[in-house]
Amino acid sequence: MTLDVQFAAPSAFVVEFGTDADLAADLGQTTILSTAPQYKGETTVTPRTYEETRLETKDKLMPDDVTVRKIPRYEVSNDCGGVTLIMGDEYFNG
Repeated sequence: MTLDVQFAAPSAFVVEFGTDADLAADLGQTTILSTAPQYKGETTVTPRTYEETRLETKDKLMPDDVTVRKIPRYEVSNDCGGVTLIMGDEYFNG
């Protein structure tokens, strides 16, 4: 949910005290709101072995964590009786 709240007030105001007095103000919790746009792309990615994966998140608010899945790996039998390790889905056109 996104709330758009705006306050309009004059930039200056006058305060007068009749006698010398201390002024204490407690602003409570201060929240800083960003005007950056919200990231609306993928938040779960699987790395590729032959090209980089870029999420265009710079200067954007992230609504969720980014999850980077492990690189898929497969072990298959080979003609020499051994096992071949395959890293990534590209081998299988994934």
